[in-house]
Amino acid sequence: DNNSLSIINGASVTVENTYIGENSDNNEVLVFGSNSTLRASESIQIGPNSGQDNHLNVNSGGKVVIGSAAGSADSISIGSTNENAELTIGNGSSATAGNLYVGTAVDELGSVTLSGSKTELIISDTAYIGEFGSNNVVTVNSGSSMTVSNLLQVGSGSNSNNTLNIRGETVIVGSVNVQNPDSNKVNIKNGGKLTYTGDANLNDAADNGFNFEAGSTLEIGGALTFDKMDTGVSVNLNNNLNTNLTSTWNTGSDEMYVGDRSADNHLSIKGGASATAGGSTAHIGEFSNNNSISVDGSNSTLTVSGQLINGMQGDNNELNITDGGAAAIGTDLRTGFQTAASGNRVQVSGTNTSLTVGRNMLIGEKGNSNTLTVESGGKLDIGEALTIGKSGNKNSARISGSNTVASAGGDLLIG
Repeated sequence: DNNSLSIINGASVTVENTYIGENSDNNEVLVFGSNSTLRASESIQIGPNSGQDNHLNVNSGGKVVIGSAAGSADSISIGSTNENAELTIGNGSSATAGNLYVGTAVDELGSVTLSGSKTELIISDTAYIGEFGSNNVVTVNSGSSMTVSNLLQVGSGSNSNNTLNIRGETVIVGSVNVQNPDSNKVNIKNGGKLTYTGDANLNDAADNGFNFEAGSTLEIGGALTFDKMDTGVSVNLNNNLNTNLTSTWNTGSDEMYVGDRSADNHLSIKGGASATAGGSTAHIGEFSNNNSISVDGSNSTLTVSGQLINGMQGDNNELNITDGGAAAIGTDLRTGFQTAASGNRVQVSGTNTSLTVGRNMLIGEKGNSNTLTVESGGKLDIGEALTIGKSGNKNSARISGSNTVASAGGDLLIG
């Protein structure tokens, strides 16, 4: 018991297998400091058999590498019979392995904690959280990231209370599966981000073991299925994540909502992704504040068949089109619709960036202090009239910069 190994000050140790507490308790390996490295060509096992409270601590720029070559199927296993075994990675450190197993037997407990800026856990194949055991936990804290290139599986069979908590960023390149989702969970906390290269159905997320808290973010490379963005969750559609899929959100004939009665909903369309609203109306902040749609980059598009209302009775809602993105509104674009709607914004910025409105555009229809900005070579094309402050106060528009163009087929009405 109570044995330790410290690898510090840039030193390195290379072995075939590492066993921390194979049959004893309270043993620790510390890998501390920039370029300090523990390298195992086959595996690292923390707390195998009956060892209890054993720990691998990688900190302050230390590195752990399992496998003789990138992409190898070698593994790190964490789990101790009826007691906890721990892997802690912090403060800009990293661990790389082919596979990750947390809780490898029915009665084994294990935990992994990532903390601090630029801390990384990189799994080139598969990660199992609760492969056979229960009550295993992986936590990715703010500033840290975990990447799994193939399958991430939480729980197996009838085991329970296995959890992935995301407060930083977790990237799932392959697929993700939560078994027994009534008990095993993936929790994306406020400030946490889950990046997934495939399709995602947020309507069924909770039933499948995924809990997205208000203030969390989902970034996807495939198609989004979601009736309404109204839980304070941000969604990034990113077409650069998967060359075999197109990142899209199409509401069909239903109305699109980015913020109905809940605040801080954000839709980002980037990397050539697209969002399409086929219903009569699309809403940004119908009765809520601080919601937004951003369309960024070449070939990124927002298409609304009917009208778009930006801030019906909400404040500080935004449509932001930048760096070659494009938005096309079929009928009217109304910003600051009711008297309670103030501080809502439309911005069109950058060369080859465009906003097309089929009929009328109103800035401050009844609300106050709503704004339109077209700048840096952006283009605005309105089929009929542009109205600034129909019955509201202190509404404004600013058209600025060389090659910036705004045109309307009808009248310009100010106040």
